[in-house]
Amino acid sequence: MSHGEPRQSFDDVISQLRTLTEILDDRAMSMLRESIESGASKPSANEKTVVQARRALEKAISLLQKLN
Repeated sequence: MSHGEPRQSFDDVISQLRTLTEILDDRAMSMLRESIESGASKPSANEKTVVQARRALEKAISLLQKLN
């Protein structure tokens, strides 16, 4: 970024991250449903990973909002 260039808003990035968060929510719910239907009593490692990724996106959103 040059000195004369206005600082860009991160609103578009935040919006995209929110969309990805929703997608991960949907995937996690599908995985949970499949686990329940198959008789699992606790979340799989894959489900935990998806939830962890979703939390990371939420953290990124929070950090970028501080820059706006």
